[in-house]
Amino acid sequence: MGVDLNVSKIAQGWRAGTFAGSVAIALLSATPAFAPPPPPKPMPADISLDLALQGAQAAMAACAKIREHVAVAVVDRAEHIRVLLVADGYDRDWLQSVQRQAHTVLKTGMSSGDYGNSLNHDPRRILAAENADRDEQTAQGVRVPILMQPTPGAVPVMKAGVLVGVVSVSGNGPNSPYGYEYMGQVEPCAIVGRDKILSGLNSR
Repeated sequence: MGVDLNVSKIAQGWRAGTFAGSVAIALLSATPAFAPPPPPKPMPADISLDLALQGAQAAMAACAKIREHVAVAVVDRAEHIRVLLVADGYDRDWLQSVQRQAHTVLKTGMSSGDYGNSLNHDPRRILAAENADRDEQTAQGVRVPILMQPTPGAVPVMKAGVLVGVVSVSGNGPNSPYGYEYMGQVEPCAIVGRDKILSGLNSR
């Protein structure tokens, strides 16, 4: 009688274990498989030397039509100057301006003119202080790093929502006084250069 009872208990345990195992297998089978994460989106292509040259030439030509003599720089996302063109009779201050404006765009993600507007101060005061021998410029209580130049002239080159470079223009023409108002006249030239680069990037 004891033997039969033990055999019965063993059989019941085996059946219970088999049932539990079946339930576990069923649950595992019903669990949805986790899909691997999608691969990261590829970064937009950098601005090639050929495209940078086309953009700089387009910006230079646009300013020549309105008799503005300028320097044009095309800078990549790593702040490397890909192309730098300067008109005859250039002033070395133009070279400083195009680099500072490009630096401003890369640090803020907006055009240098928009950054100046966002500071809610008179950019002419910044121009007067930009050569000050100190780490920061101050205008009407607004402090701006000395490498930043919040004046119109540099615009971002955006591809698929990513900042891939900058077109920066600075200079002056025979009929234009040097100053903030003048710099607003060269920003459209930078936009022409940017659009030329974008047309090349979008065709790839």
